[in-house]
Amino acid sequence: MKTRDEILQEALEVTCSNYRCTIAATMGIGKTLLGLLTMEKELQKNGNSHFLVVIPKLVLKNTWKEESIKHKLEHVFKYVSFTTYRSLSKIELDYDIIVLDECHNLLYSHDANLSKFKNKIIGLTGTPPKVPKSEKGIMVNAYCPVKYSYITDEAIEDNILNDYKIYIHSIDLEDKEKTVEISTKKGTFTNTERNTYNYWCRRIEESEMTMNFKRLQIDRIMRMKALQTFKSKENYARILVTKINEKCLIFANTKEQADRLCSVSYYSGNPNNKINLENFITGKEKILSSVQQLKEGVNIPNLKNIIILHSYSNERQFSQKLGRILRLAKDEVASVHLLMYKNTVDEEWVANAVSDFNKEKIIYL
Repeated sequence: MKTRDEILQEALEVTCSNYRCTIAATMGIGKTLLGLLTMEKELQKNGNSHFLVVIPKLVLKNTWKEESIKHKLEHVFKYVSFTTYRSLSKIELDYDIIVLDECHNLLYSHDANLSKFKNKIIGLTGTPPKVPKSEKGIMVNAYCPVKYSYITDEAIEDNILNDYKIYIHSIDLEDKEKTVEISTKKGTFTNTERNTYNYWCRRIEESEMTMNFKRLQIDRIMRMKALQTFKSKENYARILVTKINEKCLIFANTKEQADRLCSVSYYSGNPNNKINLENFITGKEKILSSVQQLKEGVNIPNLKNIIILHSYSNERQFSQKLGRILRLAKDEVASVHLLMYKNTVDEEWVANAVSDFNKEKIIYL
């Protein structure tokens, strides 16, 4: 069994001894601290070093500053500049080390600028690209290949993170009541969820047969959007949340859905965001609905339950959401409730989302 400090030291040895590398480590290990310690080692060798930290959003600069203060590394922070992935391709890279925070955000558009950079690159991520030949996989492998990995289930075995269970709830599409409103050029009509889903599946098959790839892409998006807006998952979530007596975070698909599921919601543009989040964090409110904003970057004490209405076929997004409930006492077990439409493409999406997690902790209901 390893301690957090031992893992951090192992990772630090990798960042210091490799010219280009990524540390793929789960939450709770201290990836920001690792970045700061790596830069401190460089300053000890060369007191005139300068560093660039690339972050998904500029607001995350505050996290780096807070960590530098917490660990008495403010002297390192003075030599750090920040930029976002959106701006990475536009700026001059005159630095000794580039630290790519959440390096899975690398894109082909960054290649032209990074290819000119000849110094050290360190990548940090909890969710490295899963497909080597994908855009993100190719870019990470080119500029910061994974040299050290420490996954969530290892951290649980080492008693660094609390344990979890993933409950996958199989739900039938509504095939009797016409609850789906569909607008066309000729007017508006209603249909069942099953008929609507089957319609988009037929469209996808036709697009595949005719090799109309532009239409195929649109049809797949439209099928996904249809599944996201069906009311049967909402109805199920409303019943499910009444059976949970502890703090619970619901990940909805849209702002409208978040508001329908809970009177206390959090999403971009909501004027009540600050007070709603504060009340949820302090425990004044036990249930909060969100869209995507709370999947990372916010610590919510005593959060033991989350409900996810849609998996997005994406293990990274699922991992980030699951990360909200891995901050409990080490002897507690958190619960993830993932809703899935039975006998639909949703089964494939859910399987992809949970593919990296311990199968013994996944329960199908």
